[in-house]
Amino acid sequence: GGGADREALQSALDSGLPVEGKVSALNKGGFEVMLGRTRAFCPMSQIDLYRPEDGTSFVGKMLTFRVTELREGKDPVLSRAALLRAEREQKAGEMRAQVQPGARLSGHVRSIQSFGVFVDLGGIDGLVHVSELSWSRVDDPKSVVKLGQEVDVVVLEVDHAKDRIALSMRQAEGDPFADAAVTIQVGAVVTGNVARLTNFGAFVTLAPHVDGLIH
Repeated sequence: GGGADREALQSALDSGLPVEGKVSALNKGGFEVMLGRTRAFCPMSQIDLYRPEDGTSFVGKMLTFRVTELREGKDPVLSRAALLRAEREQKAGEMRAQVQPGARLSGHVRSIQSFGVFVDLGGIDGLVHVSELSWSRVDDPKSVVKLGQEVDVVVLEVDHAKDRIALSMRQAEGDPFADAAVTIQVGAVVTGNVARLTNFGAFVTLAPHVDGLIH
């Protein structure tokens, strides 16, 4: 509404009820948020579940926050991440029932590492190993996916004891070798581009994600 007075904010802090505010500016430590006519502050680390690469994308948006600190003479401190975490925990229980080997799911890229990509399936994370990102050889996972990108995956393995979920993006695309086996026959003359050289021969790309070896 028009005014978010201290009494209303104290009530929101005590009860945990969310408040709505407009992100008005980005500063060194976080975001300036207007709760009606009251100025509040949301730290950079609390605007989302993961620290954003570009904070300017939040400026001008109406978002929901939880009041986490209210001190006399200071701007109220807010957290959007606290609400998102609570929502994520609720969804996680529902999602665990769906995460079974062979299941095809969609999620968002949460983190990109040299060994693979962590995908948020909606409250729980799974790992796509670098070898499962594509049917083609991948040297840098960042060349295949971007943070926040929505991807389709197939569940390979679920280890509840270690809380690990192995995923595959390439299996969600289908097997390119199955199609290639129909069109590429022994004795056929084919044309391709040399993809890479090794000390034992040359790999030649004959179709998307399908290489042949000239020993």
